[in-house]
Order: sequence, then structure tokens, then C-alpha cells
Amino acid sequence: MLKLAAYPEQVRAALKQQGLFLSLPPFVIQVRCSSNALADYFTRIYANHEFFPQPQVASFNIELKHERGLRRWLKPQIRFYQNEHAPFYSMPESHAPILWEWGLNYCIAAKYHACLTIHAAVVAKNGEALVIPAPPGSGKSTLCALLCSHGWQLLSDEFALIDLSSQQVQALPRPISLKNQSIDVLREYVEKTQSHGRFSAEFLGTSKGRVALYSVPSEQLAQNQQSYPIKRVLFPRYCQGLHCEVTPISPAQCLMQLADNSFNFAVLGQAAFICLAEVVASSHAYSVDYGNFNTLLAQLDTLP
Repeated sequence: MLKLAAYPEQVRAALKQQGLFLSLPPFVIQVRCSSNALADYFTRIYANHEFFPQPQVASFNIELKHERGLRRWLKPQIRFYQNEHAPFYSMPESHAPILWEWGLNYCIAAKYHACLTIHAAVVAKNGEALVIPAPPGSGKSTLCALLCSHGWQLLSDEFALIDLSSQQVQALPRPISLKNQSIDVLREYVEKTQSHGRFSAEFLGTSKGRVALYSVPSEQLAQNQQSYPIKRVLFPRYCQGLHCEVTPISPAQCLMQLADNSFNFAVLGQAAFICLAEVVASSHAYSVDYGNFNTLLAQLDTLP
């Protein structure tokens, strides 16, 4: 396999021709796109990820196509397709990177059932995972990015992929999606600490407001295909002006909230319930209201 950053011309050509076969274990994704915006994004933000130089059997076949008609030339729009199915409206051509990210999230959430999939950020430390499920706007992604800047490794910003047999969570490191004020908070921190993390361009006027993707430095990434036991589950809520309040929650309450945040709990049925029962029995769960990250960080180090 080849690293994306080392072969920009090959990446660009593959995207426009037979497709780029991107390695994101456990997935191989075939991506086609005629826009240079996605090629530039891949070689910069996915720099350390790898692709296959030859065609592979793909988990998902994805294409970002330009819309036809006068708009193709006057105000180029691009649309996401997965096996000719288009689940989203078209977006400006310059937004191809976030259309790719959101489209891949859709594919994993809707079509992948080999694991129990939960909408959550996941980070690891000392070989053990912290799962952070939270609804949009709770500060999940900002917290995930800041933890990765303080000794934690990134497994995922979007999905906890939990193996049904081992109950361990698998690494799927991708760029962290930041919105609105979260972008400024992290950018200020990265500049202050001279971190080697990389930001994408900012995308304005999306359904989520102002959006940017953040690629954490390679030393903060968990290794692909590595799995971790889940030690803690954290349900955070950012509350401006509040230092930090940590409240333990019961295994039963944790199970219900994890099930509510799962994309395929109903599809997997009894297997999913047994898996989550094992997870909550062997981990500790907390709800956290915080307004000061440093206070939360200090609290995390004291939690069982």
C-alpha cells in the first residue's frame, strides 16, 4: 500500500479514473471524484493514510459527481452517490471534502453491521478506551480533539465500533469534525502549543454552520486494526461558566443511553443487548457537565 501524501498525482488520477481504493480498516472504500478539491484534501488531511495501487473488493463504492446543466459551469455543484443512490442534496464543489466525510458516515451508520456501531468519539490511554457518546452540540468533538492533545490517542470522532464477541472497540481514526466556535478554540490551542495537527479549509453556509476538519498529529493516532477494552463511558455536556461536575451513572442507565446512541442496536437485536450488557458490566460510566477543560482533565485522571 502507498501513503496518500507521497503520491499526490497518482491520487488525483485514480479519483478521476477507476477510483481511489482507500484503506480505512476494517473498510476498503472505492472513491471517484472529478473535483481536485477532494484530491487536495486527501493528500493533506489524510496524509498518513494508505491506498491500494491496484483495484480491490470495496466495502463501499462512492462517487462525488458534478451536477449537469448550466450550473456545472456557472456555479459548480457536486453530489454524493453510493451505488447510484444519492441520500443528500448537492453542495458547492468546494465542499467536496465534507460531502465525502458526511457520506462515509452515512454508509457506515446505515450499512455496516459486523460490529455494534454507536455514535461516539473514542480515545485511548494506557491501552484502555474512553467512549464519549453525545448528541450534536454537546462539545464531543472539541473534547475529543483536546484529549488527543493531552496524551490520549484518537480511535474515532464519529463511531465506536464494538466487536460483538470481545466487546472491544476498534480504531477507525479519521479527521475530527469541528463546528463554529469549536474551530476557533482548537485553532488557538494548536497555535499556542505549536502542535503538528492540520486544519482543512473552513466550509461556510453548511447545514451545520461553519465546519472544518482537523487531522491530529500521527503520534496521537491509534494504530489501524487495533482494538481496545472499554474502561470508561463519558456522557459530556459543555456548560459555559461551570468548572466540572462528574456524576456516576448506573450500568442500566448507561446501557439505555448507549442503545439510544446506536445506529444498529435494533438490527442486531439480542446480540447487541448482550454485547452492551458486557460493556457496562466491565466499565464505569459518568455524566459530566463542564465548562473548564483543564478541570475535567484533572478529574479524568482520578476516576476509576
